[in-house]
Amino acid sequence: AIAAAKKFGARSLGVEYNPDMVALAQRNAQAAGVLGKAQIVQGDIFVTDFTQATVLTLYLLPSLNMKLRPQILAMRPGTRVVAHAFNMEDWEPDETSDVDGRRVYLWIVPASAAGRWTLELSGAGASAPTWIITACAAISPGASAAAPWKARSAPTAARKATGPPQENRGRAPA
Repeated sequence: AIAAAKKFGARSLGVEYNPDMVALAQRNAQAAGVLGKAQIVQGDIFVTDFTQATVLTLYLLPSLNMKLRPQILAMRPGTRVVAHAFNMEDWEPDETSDVDGRRVYLWIVPASAAGRWTLELSGAGASAPTWIITACAAISPGASAAAPWKARSAPTAARKATGPPQENRGRAPA
């Protein structure tokens, strides 16, 4: 929170469970001159609403990252998620870097493409089959419409379509 406010002028919210660490972080924000931009609060990340964030940074053990994953996948497509040192198991990162000898992971929250999609081929003749494609994956924001299968997909748990399937003809599911 402090680095984002200082380096980029971003409004940032830090959520820390340990009250002593909150007090230390608030002193550090004040010393950095960003107390108005960087807000540090004592709280539980699992009940805090962070869905409006455009960047989410995590320094949590993999089991806690996994516990947060449903909330992360519900965020706006294109939201960047950066984790220091710990991954999210079967959700492969979009990028991995080493910064000052430490591993950093980046994921881009994908758009949901769950639902039933129908592809109708025209001009192929009356005997051409109609293909029905059921998409239960998520498409990354960078994927092209012509080749969405080349995009990274969301983790297995997020691929399950919820609710009754929808009929879609040449458009994204609602």
